[in-house]
Order: sequence, then structure tokens, then C-alpha cells
Amino acid sequence: MKLAHVLGALGLLVVCAMAPGSAQAENPGAGETFRDCPDCPEMVFVPAGEFMMGSPCGEGEVRFRDEGPLHHVSVRQPFAIGKYEVTFAEWDACVAGGGCNNYRPDDKGWGRGKRPVINVSHEDTKYYTAWLSLETGLAYRLPSESEWEYAARANTSSARYWGTRANQACSYANVADRSMKEKYSSWIIFECRDGYVHTSPVGKFRANAFGLHDMLGNLREWAEDCWTDGYAGAPSDTNVWTDGDCRQRVLRGGSWVSKPWTVRSAYRYRIDNYFRYLDIGFRVARPPGNAQAADPDVGETFRDCADCPEMIELPAGEFMMGSPEGKEGRWDEEGPVHLVSVRQPFAIGKYEVTFAEWDACVAGGGCNGYRPDDEGWGRGNRPVINVTREDARDYTAWLSGETGHAYRLPSEAEWEYAARAGADTPFHFGGTINTDQANYSGDRTYGDGPMGVYRGQTVTVGSYPSNRFGLHDVHGNVSEWVEDCWNESYADAPSDTNVWMAGECYERVRRGGSWFSYPGAVRSATRTGISFAKQEFDTGFRVAMTLP
Repeated sequence: MKLAHVLGALGLLVVCAMAPGSAQAENPGAGETFRDCPDCPEMVFVPAGEFMMGSPCGEGEVRFRDEGPLHHVSVRQPFAIGKYEVTFAEWDACVAGGGCNNYRPDDKGWGRGKRPVINVSHEDTKYYTAWLSLETGLAYRLPSESEWEYAARANTSSARYWGTRANQACSYANVADRSMKEKYSSWIIFECRDGYVHTSPVGKFRANAFGLHDMLGNLREWAEDCWTDGYAGAPSDTNVWTDGDCRQRVLRGGSWVSKPWTVRSAYRYRIDNYFRYLDIGFRVARPPGNAQAADPDVGETFRDCADCPEMIELPAGEFMMGSPEGKEGRWDEEGPVHLVSVRQPFAIGKYEVTFAEWDACVAGGGCNGYRPDDEGWGRGNRPVINVTREDARDYTAWLSGETGHAYRLPSEAEWEYAARAGADTPFHFGGTINTDQANYSGDRTYGDGPMGVYRGQTVTVGSYPSNRFGLHDVHGNVSEWVEDCWNESYADAPSDTNVWMAGECYERVRRGGSWFSYPGAVRSATRTGISFAKQEFDTGFRVAMTLP
């Protein structure tokens, strides 16, 4: 009890009187197992149902405050979850297939293959699930915290899914045990022997009643939810809980190094999104059956007036912003890669603002009467060029006055979210680019892409296919002003879509590259800083709008 008293004094746990263990429910019967591709994780169908989430006062000697209050959760829809933790073999297949940011986690010399992948951050898992979704056309993701606990319990209410006897652990889980104590003599352990000092290959221990292996032990597993210090106000269903501190995410299940009181179905831990460690991994989830990875839930297109830009409503979401080290064409200012939460839907121009739209502003008494030079290439539906960032703001001010809606330039994070449209590849359409997809300097190549044509000028907006959000010309045609001040990297960048006003504000950011850019400079992550007073023949903009 000495440890419990110390932690209790720190307010980290509740010490309760010991209570009799709960009786286990009947085996519910596991659903079918399946695999969506040869290198995909094996999945298990989990039925709809309900359960009590968290732990009651009386669950063992050490029960932490953040495990309560105990609350009822309805699992209204069946779902599929990995039978095992994602393995090194599965992760390495992602890398070989051009995904996972080409990141090969260190296996600490314990082996790869069927051992669970370790040293992956919450952000890293996003790249794996994005690659898996693109490979299969199915909507892979991390499980929510409530999905994870429902799957782990498998209709049990005891502290561990094998029952009330802690020292049965070595039949069901790879935990801190006598094997480990032989190497780490001071460690607190389960008094049993599982045969592994570090990680074990997945599936070496008995499954729970849903047919899932290693839900407790082997690795702590990432869930999607943001961290909260307890379940007050928690969802009563399996939706991801995005309140709380989203810089930290939830880990569940305990690991090969975990002390006995942390290897319980209710135990939860928090850690920073970017943290990698030798006992952290994950398993994946997805909707059941053949549910497709839906195109992003894009809202309606609209135009607020006859001469206004056509707009597209974009959903809330999250994405990894920037480009990882080692990518072709990557500059230091594109890092570090970081998770951005898009907490509110917004609208953005389907196309870059055209000369016709700009000239309507001038004709309406706006834009300071300034008529930018079109370089002899034509006006109409070509994107407006030779405009400063201040000129762009004059246009949005006129547009706001004409419509009564809050038009503005997009923030840099909004721009990249809109450009990527769910893709983590260099371009929204994949890992290479050709001049049938965008207007850029095609006399150079990127990756395995072909040589193309160099048009030497802008083209009419919408001349190339859109991304999955329905936006055109996010790669090339004209570089686009955004609202943010220039910074040499993303160190201390916002974790949301707010405009970043720190940095060199006499320089502003341009995104997307132009007709004049080599292919590596039109990637989704490419960014340049330039004086806000500069007018360039390859620079324009698109507008954004805050939705009511």
C-alpha cells in the first residue's frame, strides 16, 4: 500500500476497498476475420452492443481518477478492428509502397517481421492509416478510446479480460514478468513467466472472447481521442472525443514493461502526439463490410453574387502539415511535420480569383481602381496576377462589403488542408506529377514522373482535374497568397487553422507554386516567403470565407 499512498497523495489515483471480482459474461462469439490485401492487417468483426466504460471503486489496489466516472456506452454500429497490433512487416510494406513518410522505426534489435511495430507516434499512425485507405479504398483509422475498451473487454467487466487473477496474465499477455526481472532486477512484475523480456511476435498469447490478441500487454496502443483527465462529459457512444488537450492523445492496454496495476482494460495514459517510444504501437479499425473510404464530406458549392468567386464548403478534420525529412525537393521550412486540427468547417474558392472577378471589383468601385497587367496573355478566366498581398486584401474587403459575408485570404494551414484533400503524398494525386495534371515548368521532372511541356504563362482556371475536395489548380498556375507571416520553420506553429502572426510579418507566405515553377516547387508542402508589397507575374490568390 506504500506506493498507493504516495500516488494518492499526488492526486493521481483513488484507493478503494477491495471488492469481489465481477462475473464474466458469456463468450459473445467473435465475428469473421478478413484481410483486405496481402500486406494488410488481419481484421476481426466486432458486433454492436453496450458496456460500462471505466473502472469502479474497488477494481484493484490502484485505481486512477481518470478512469471514472464509470459510465454507460452504446456501441450502436458494428466495426472491425485489428486482430493483432500492426506489425513491422505491415509497416515496412507501407514504406515499400511509398507511404508512411518513408520512416523505418528502430526495432531495438528485437526483430521485425511479426513483432509489433514500435517507436511510432500518433502522427506516424496517421500516415499508415492514410496509406492503407488509399491502397484498399476502405476507411481505415485508429479506434476511438471507447471502441478500444469495448473490444478489449469483449463483454467482460473484470479488471482484465481473463478474469480476476492477475497472475494468469502470462497465459494472455506479454507483461512485466519473471523473464523480464532476470534482466531488470528492480522491476515490479506479475509473478508468472511469459518467456519474453521485450516485445513478442503478435498472437503468441490467448485471445479474448472477441478473438483479439494482445489487447493487454505487448505494447501500449494509440487511440484517436484527445486527452481528458476523466470521463465527465464523455460521449455515450463510440465517437472520438475531441474535447480536452488535443496535443496529447490516449494510450491504452499496457505493455511488455508495464507494472501490474497498469495492465487493466480501464487503464489509460496520455502522451504527446509526436512521442515515439519502445513500448508504443497501435492497431487499426474501420467500418464493417465493404464500406468504402468515402470522398471527403465536401459541402455545397455556392456563389454569393453573379461576379463572386465560386466557393466550396470544406468539412472540419485534421491532417499532417509539412513534409518529412528525406522527401525529394523538401526544404527545411517545410518541417517539422505536425498535426493540425481543422475544428470548424470553412469555405474556399474553387478556383484562383480570375481577372474577370477582379475587374468586376474595379468596375464596382473597389480594389483601389487598380487594373493589374495581364502580360498580354489575356484576362477573363485566367487567374489574376501582378497583385500584392495588400491588393488581395482590398479585393476581399470589397467582396465582403458587396455580400455581407466575411471573405478573407485563407490561413496557411487552411490552404494546405484544402490542397491535400486527405492525401499525404507530395501532390494530391500521388507521388509524381505530369503536365496533363497541372501548369508548371515541365522541362524538369519529379520522381519517376515524365518530362512535359513548359507553357510559359498562365492558363484558364479549371483547365486541369480537381482534387478530392473539388479544388482546381492547387498545384501550379499561380502562386497563391495566404494570410500568415513568414517563418523559417513550423517550430511553435499553431496546432489549428488560426493565422500565424508571429514571425516576419513584412513577408507573407505564398503556396502552390506556379506556371514558372519546377515540379518540386508545386508540391502541397512547398512554401515561400516574399514581401507583402511585391507584384509578380506568377502570383495571385484564392479567397476563403468563415461560415456562419
